Order: sequence, then structure tokens, then C-alpha cells
Amino acid sequence: MNNDELNGVAAMDMEAILNKSQKILAEVQEALIKSEYRQAVLDANIQSTWACSRYQWVEKINAEFGQPNESEIFFAHKEFKEKFLKEKTVKSSFMSPFFVNNPI
Repeated sequence: MNNDELNGVAAMDMEAILNKSQKILAEVQEALIKSEYRQAVLDANIQSTWACSRYQWVEKINAEFGQPNESEIFFAHKEFKEKFLKEKTVKSSFMSPFFVNNPI
């Protein structure tokens, strides 16, 4: 191969890499939009249910019961998985993965 052919192959490779990078970036941006939407829905649901934001709700719980330690957080996370996910009472809700992955 001469230099022009090598440059052509390199340009094709770079174009393929650029296209793949743009596709991945678009997927990440879409995931962020969905994540922000789900968080907004979650916050709105908590506000309408408990008449305060999620953060105010957490502050009220911490004021009432104190800040949880690591073992309490782990136990609550484990108990949630055992009781709700195994019984499949919450599994159909789109919010259940949020609570499983982000226990308060």
C-alpha cells in the first residue's frame, strides 16, 4: 500500500470510530434524560404523597430517628429485597429499581 491508500484506510477507521462515539454519546444522553425524568416523577410522587420533597422527607426521618449507620442501611436494603422483590409486589413498578439501587 502506498501512503495515499494508508491515509484512506486511516480516515475510514477514524470515521468509524467517530460514528461509534457519536452513537454512544447519543445513548448516554438519552439515558440521562430518562433518568432525570424518572427522578422528577419520583420527587413529584413523594411531594404529593407526603407533602414535602424527597430531601425534606429524609431530613424529617433523620431528625426523628437519627442518621442511619452503615449496618442499618445494609439491613434495610436487604429487607426490602427479601420482602418486596421476592413477593413481586413492587417489582412491576419502574420505581422499584431506584429504591433497590439507592436505598435511603
